[in-house]
Amino acid sequence: MDVKPFGGRVLVKKDKPRTRTKAGLHLPDAYSKTGGNLRGTIIEVGIGGQNTDGVVIPMRIKVGDRVLFIPDFSNSLLKMGGEEHYILPEDGVLAVISNESEDELGEVLEVESVKVPRILKH
Repeated sequence: MDVKPFGGRVLVKKDKPRTRTKAGLHLPDAYSKTGGNLRGTIIEVGIGGQNTDGVVIPMRIKVGDRVLFIPDFSNSLLKMGGEEHYILPEDGVLAVISNESEDELGEVLEVESVKVPRILKH
């Protein structure tokens, strides 16, 4: 299935949940279901959002970027090929990850849960 997000939205493929810590301890299944993994890869991007004058604002994120994102910011969870994908606004991406090392990120990105209030833009 090919999915192309509209406007200022991106399609993110969520990484598989971690099952062990750096030290080799097994993580419980509940860990992966409570937002423990917020990393993914950008699969597709829209053309960009529009300002009040109708001018398209180009996307700052590109296909292939490794990102930190908020799954709760998306209303669109897609299961494709047995993997979770999310369509979310560009604002739902917290950061682009560069020079990624699994050991380093495993230590830094231990997040239990993130709740972000929705901000409606008109």
